[in-house]
Amino acid sequence: MTSGAGALPAVRLCRSAVFALLCVALAAAGHAYAAGAAVPLATLVSALPAVGAAAWVVADRERGPVAIGGGMVAGQVVLHLWFGVEHGAHGGGAGMLAAHGLAAVLCGLWLRRGERALFALVRALYTRVVLPVPVAVTVPPGAAPVECRSPAPLRGVWLRHALSRRGPPVGAEPPRELAVR
Repeated sequence: MTSGAGALPAVRLCRSAVFALLCVALAAAGHAYAAGAAVPLATLVSALPAVGAAAWVVADRERGPVAIGGGMVAGQVVLHLWFGVEHGAHGGGAGMLAAHGLAAVLCGLWLRRGERALFALVRALYTRVVLPVPVAVTVPPGAAPVECRSPAPLRGVWLRHALSRRGPPVGAEPPRELAVR
């Protein structure tokens, strides 16, 4: 159920879009702060589909906190370099990369909580709405009924892996303090 729900195109698109928006917005805010000027709109517009496409590829199933956080950190590093080349702002250096890393980990944890909530909602809807709906089976006109013979009874056949766990163990006596007198 988990992998099937994530593969639904609408769910997959929403998850990858949220990841891309958050990742690009975080990187743009960090660069705007470090450089003292906003990242050009053309650069942001070109970054969103690239990050969204990468997120789409891995949005086929529910991901854990390590995968989400790692993806966010990788996205921040790539966007830091991309914005540095496009924007000409290399300010911050190692401090900026550390800030990107910390923000990426915190956003990754936040996204993981959202991911877990989304998949819990999809599972709840599936079990409460989709499964109870009866499926109507229609027989095409002119189809002949199929006779089903009952299988031969299994008398005298021992089931190899069957366990009988009814009652106390064979040969066990009840404890004396609990015995009825």
